[in-house]
Amino acid sequence: QLNLRMILKHPLTISKILLVALSQNFENKATIISTNLSVFRQILRFGGTPFRVRSMCNKLSSTVRDVSKAGDSVTKLNAINKLWLNEGSLGDFIDLYYGIMDELVLLHKFKVWSHAPFYSWVSKHEALSWYYDILLGLKKAWSTLQQIKQRQLELEIQLQVKKRAVELSSKIQGRGASPIKQQLLQDLQQENSTKISTTEQLQELQHEKNILYLDIIRLSFDFLADTTDVFNMKTPPGTYALLSLFSGMLGFSKLWITAKKELSS
Repeated sequence: QLNLRMILKHPLTISKILLVALSQNFENKATIISTNLSVFRQILRFGGTPFRVRSMCNKLSSTVRDVSKAGDSVTKLNAINKLWLNEGSLGDFIDLYYGIMDELVLLHKFKVWSHAPFYSWVSKHEALSWYYDILLGLKKAWSTLQQIKQRQLELEIQLQVKKRAVELSSKIQGRGASPIKQQLLQDLQQENSTKISTTEQLQELQHEKNILYLDIIRLSFDFLADTTDVFNMKTPPGTYALLSLFSGMLGFSKLWITAKKELSS
């Protein structure tokens, strides 16, 4: 009865107290969930560095072999440019850079090694390498999205042309059937038979586009979260945890949708 009197007497104060308590509780839970998701994602990524190192060594060996076969300096430079000065090589380097730092941080979390100054250096470079990886991922996703949109536009134009062709064929059928008209009708019917495959292609492209949208949004949350680490930004408590939580949820949604489609097909 006393509590009810206090609520009725000071509703605004009680509301503020409850809001702070709920927000702190939510912040703590979000931090725990995002931390567990982060560790889980690190475990899934763990173990790829030796294969990346091997791939990089193979590429270096290939470069040395091509350069040794080249006659003049211009040919040698062209061989180096072809193998290394491209987006694929940049992605391989960033992937190796991030993989090494990410796995070192995970091993530190599992108490495999412990050295405060070195851990501080590794943590800094993990955030920086992840930043580069996110930016490259956003660039690739955006480029792929534009290609899919262009392909969708081309297929939609094809469908419209076929639709007009079917309408034209129905008009031709109502008139005299000369050999030229009959040949035209056969060609139109053959083109119309491919309409189903074109529709299926459009559906597949739409699925790929939806996945890319999820990926871009996920990477955007990662970008915002990592920005706070790279630039040592002071943000409200729980900001990093919430951004990481949203990114993790989108990542699992992408995996779920992809797996569901593969199982259904």
